[in-house]
Amino acid sequence: MRFLLLIAALAGMTPALVPAAAAPVPDVLVLDDFEGEIRWQGVTPTEEIARGGKRAGRWHNVKATPRIALENAPKDWSRYDRICFWLHSRKANKQALTLLLQSDNPKDKEGWDYYYYHFEVDWEGWRFFSLRFGHEIQASRRPRGWDQIDGVSLSATGWGHTPLPDTELTLDDVVLVRDPVAVTPLPAEAREADGSLIVETTVQVTNRSSTARAFSLEYDRSGLRDFRLDAPDKTPVIEPDGQARVAVRMTLPPERRAGAKPLARESVMMKVHAPGASEGAPAPPPVQVEVAANVPLPHRTRPRLFATAADLAAAKARAERYPWARTIYDQILDAAVRALEAPLDVPDKGGQWPHHYACPKHGRTLQNVSPTEHRCPVDGETFSGWPYDDVIITRRHGRNSSDVVNLGLAYQWTGDRRYADKAAEIFRQYAAKYPTYAIHDTRGHESRSGARMYAQTLDEAVSFISFAWGYDLVADSGALSPEEQKAVEGRFFREAARVIQRHDAKISNWQSWHNAGVGAIGFALNDAALAAWALHGPSGLMMQLSESVLEDGWWYEGAPAYHFYALSALVYLADAARLAGIDVWRDPRMKRLFDAPLLYTYPDLRFPAVNDSDVFSLRGQSGLYEIAYARFQDDRYLPVLGGERKSRQALLWGVETLPTASATAELPSHHFSALGTVVLRAGEGADATYVHLDYGPHGGGHGHPDKLNLILFARGQEVSPDPGRLAYSVPAHRSWYRQTVAHNTVVVDAASQAPTEGSLPFLAPGGALQVATGLSTGAYPEVTLQRTVALVAVPRRAAPPYLVDFYTAIAKAERTFDWVYHNRGELRGGEATPAKPLGEGEGYQHLEKLRRAADPATPVDWVLSEGGIRLWSAAPATERYFAEGMGQPPSEAIPLVLDRKRGTTAVFASVIEPYRGQPAIRGVRALPVTVDGKPAAPETALALEIDRGEEKDVILLAPGIQGEKSASGVRTAKQAALVVLRGTQELLREEK
Repeated sequence: MRFLLLIAALAGMTPALVPAAAAPVPDVLVLDDFEGEIRWQGVTPTEEIARGGKRAGRWHNVKATPRIALENAPKDWSRYDRICFWLHSRKANKQALTLLLQSDNPKDKEGWDYYYYHFEVDWEGWRFFSLRFGHEIQASRRPRGWDQIDGVSLSATGWGHTPLPDTELTLDDVVLVRDPVAVTPLPAEAREADGSLIVETTVQVTNRSSTARAFSLEYDRSGLRDFRLDAPDKTPVIEPDGQARVAVRMTLPPERRAGAKPLARESVMMKVHAPGASEGAPAPPPVQVEVAANVPLPHRTRPRLFATAADLAAAKARAERYPWARTIYDQILDAAVRALEAPLDVPDKGGQWPHHYACPKHGRTLQNVSPTEHRCPVDGETFSGWPYDDVIITRRHGRNSSDVVNLGLAYQWTGDRRYADKAAEIFRQYAAKYPTYAIHDTRGHESRSGARMYAQTLDEAVSFISFAWGYDLVADSGALSPEEQKAVEGRFFREAARVIQRHDAKISNWQSWHNAGVGAIGFALNDAALAAWALHGPSGLMMQLSESVLEDGWWYEGAPAYHFYALSALVYLADAARLAGIDVWRDPRMKRLFDAPLLYTYPDLRFPAVNDSDVFSLRGQSGLYEIAYARFQDDRYLPVLGGERKSRQALLWGVETLPTASATAELPSHHFSALGTVVLRAGEGADATYVHLDYGPHGGGHGHPDKLNLILFARGQEVSPDPGRLAYSVPAHRSWYRQTVAHNTVVVDAASQAPTEGSLPFLAPGGALQVATGLSTGAYPEVTLQRTVALVAVPRRAAPPYLVDFYTAIAKAERTFDWVYHNRGELRGGEATPAKPLGEGEGYQHLEKLRRAADPATPVDWVLSEGGIRLWSAAPATERYFAEGMGQPPSEAIPLVLDRKRGTTAVFASVIEPYRGQPAIRGVRALPVTVDGKPAAPETALALEIDRGEEKDVILLAPGIQGEKSASGVRTAKQAALVVLRGTQELLREEK
């Protein structure tokens, strides 16, 4: 049978090209070898390209047949470990594909349940795939199980995929494979003996073949430096489906311990070899498993997690010298007294997701009337039962985690044993109850992301940082007996670490908190394995710094709120490691995380609500910057601290006194190249103007479909906002806030953009004319979007800077293009009449007070206190609409303009003018443009004459266009130009 050639890639391999070795093994089920009747819908037989036999299955014309499916696939796959197949591609065209294994669960009413594997055609010729169930192939939602597979398909559509016309694939030898051996390392046990550290790992070897056999063992020792290995070279004979246990011992002798770095990880790769399935047949590749040990943490007296006894004594002394420190110190002691006097309240079950605690209609946080009554603050409607009651349980757990820290600090500062006794009683209760809490997620189901105390491993990890710190502060007080300490450490802390560790969230803020939570437990218990997992594990802190932090210092999700959310987790873990002699702070990426936000904020130090974020002040992060200033001594952080010291971080970890901050320099425009954002700045004081253009990566699960979105700050406030987010359980969060029409960009065919990443073909910051051009070709199929923004700030001119917006959309077929611009203030735009809805979904259903303007060319004003924002249109739309969208909170109505055009090309040209009192601009006129003497297409170049009374500005924008451009006598070979004229006198010329 030709399919047996596939088994060369059996053991532990990810998809890769492998040689066509022969290895007959019995545990293989052929799904299709294409030698007989073709069993795949959408596939035609071919003899032109075959892997080993005479025929294979050809899949071409993917646009017409975007999906192929296996007919009559076996239902029960539970006996097998992987699916293997060969796939040939004529071209590495980046076609996105999904292997789909259907297993819909009728009990899950919320969505489709299946197993899947996403991949991309990035090769030519044959490639062998060996996809392990539960590894490369993952579950979506709650599929019924591997014994309930309802269908198999390969798809070039769905999940954001687009069928490409040049895709041509050939499939061969599709089989299910059962591995002949399974290897499972059990938790390692460490002990001390005669000054040596001995780490022993028991490895369980299971014979999954149909023949009794012994397995030879081989060890790659290249990962050893200080440890010595002691392990057998073979297993005993193991019966079919039987098991044997092998002890692998790694010893760190006394003479090597002194120079070994704490948590240094050493490992051996254990290879388990199975003999061939028959005499003379080559053996399958070995199954490999890594066995590791860590250099132990140094012995340290408690407290040792986030602050030593000396640190706490210094904080107490600081409180005696400085009023600001005394205020914080007293607040902590007052909180400890309240915790001491409060009745013990350890719930009997876990709680629910805080995002559930919002009115589904209004999106506002509910008011807690009682444990079973929860009131909407808008209309007074009350809610009870799940999940609302369970969110209150979450708050009770959270209060306990805060209480043990306050009680612990009070004990350390006062020596009053009552504080330690109260904390100890909380820990005793959790040691008894925590293992009984059911693992549950935000929907009440058991899942990998679910936890015990909370509905997410994320929240579990966050809370256990405080629990671990509280335990560290009272563990040596005598309030807990040795037996009780063992119970608390095992049943509470180690069980929590196990719950969190079972969910590897990879590159994410979740995993950063997982690392911080498990790391806090590890450093508090002096457990090297847990601490090493948090720092150096596959998704540990060092991996997060490498993969989640962009080159310009931003967290990859692109949302300021999540930047600081993730940074908080990194800081907790970095500081715990610091007290154990491991200096993560020396990594330059740690400092970049603090530096990047300084160049990003509005002039008032607030952040725009980009992606799933909120508008918040950088000064609200002063606690983090207290720590950063203590670590880096960078005076640029002082304005964030603002001279006021109100945080615990200032008392516990800040410097003794802060220098006086020098006058804040005007921030420059800045390009965050990795984040994919340009910030243009001009003007001073009340006239400071800030323009934010987003062209970059989508931002992962917290990204919004808003490529080329524009945000404007002017006249001392955010005038044209990003909508940000609501509580994630509120329907409007997805139906409005995460839709393209809620943003300031172009919508095509009233449908939201696809997740995509654009580019920045042109940037010219600085000077009187600052220009940035963003480009997107992936937001919509066969549509190119390009936006050029120009911020104009002529020196010594009294009026505020203004913005030119040149937005073009080009499609291969006729489309409907909507240019959308939201702005705070009272909208005045001339005569308008009620209009019919412009769309049925994707955010359009939320457009309120929809009206159609009588004249799309009439300037529009948003009236603010002492001035406003005026919108001038230099390329009037076919249709102009006024409406209101939701702001923050949803009850805030933000007026918007929607300009609609139909065709294959749309050009939107506008001037956005902030003004004091009355507008300084009297008129805006589009000018014809020539390039090398020939008329330029409107979508390639824009020239505007801005009438300012005695002066006029001529602005020419031709991003990416070569040759001499000319408009109304202004000539330039550059891509942008500004000429200021008084009569015929040229006052200023700037070319970019």
